[in-house]
Amino acid sequence: MDAVDVTLEQIEDIFFKTMCQGYVSNAKVEKYDMPGMPGYKCITFRSEDFVVHDAYCTTPLSNMSSGFTTIWFKDTPVWTMKYGGQYSPDCIPLLKLALRKTYQQHIFRGCRGPSRCASPDKPQLVYFNDVEDESDFAQFAGRESIILTGVGEAGFHRYFGMALI
Repeated sequence: MDAVDVTLEQIEDIFFKTMCQGYVSNAKVEKYDMPGMPGYKCITFRSEDFVVHDAYCTTPLSNMSSGFTTIWFKDTPVWTMKYGGQYSPDCIPLLKLALRKTYQQHIFRGCRGPSRCASPDKPQLVYFNDVEDESDFAQFAGRESIILTGVGEAGFHRYFGMALI
């Protein structure tokens, strides 16, 4: 197999750049249905030799969701992340805010949000992110959650990912 001429730093940079333009963006983002995968939506980015697919599925049967992000360099997959869990619709604005905070600042926290983030308009909702020890962009895992003060967990995602180079 031929070596792929890309560094982990380049992959991490394209991850943060593209994630800021996708799901967490306040702009209208083009999503398309994935052939052969009913229920999945995908956001695709192309930048020079990189292609990034950020795909997820939800169901009308529950608040459960699952997804994956894969980065290709010159048609070779070089990095991937998977996540799944459930969030109620009223948690989504805080989830997007938390993710946007780390993505815009290029801060690695398991490729998710900060350790803690409170909702500015719903102070009873607080986001938490617990990244496993020794996680880095090359290999990571963790669990994020949103807590409703006085009630308990309002949603969560487990996640993991790794470099493929």
